[in-house]
Amino acid sequence: MVFYFILFLMIIFRYMLQNRSPLLIVMILRLLRCCVLYPISAIVVLANFASLK
Repeated sequence: MVFYFILFLMIIFRYMLQNRSPLLIVMILRLLRCCVLYPISAIVVLANFASLK
């Protein structure tokens, strides 16, 4: 799973370097923020929920 994610990022960065599209960079940053923040917040919520039980 992580390997595919890194591969996906590498492809995007290569595409980005060819096109130099700021919109694409913004989209990638938004995607990264979603990929990083949502799992962390979900883990925190699950941990809190587990400690309540």
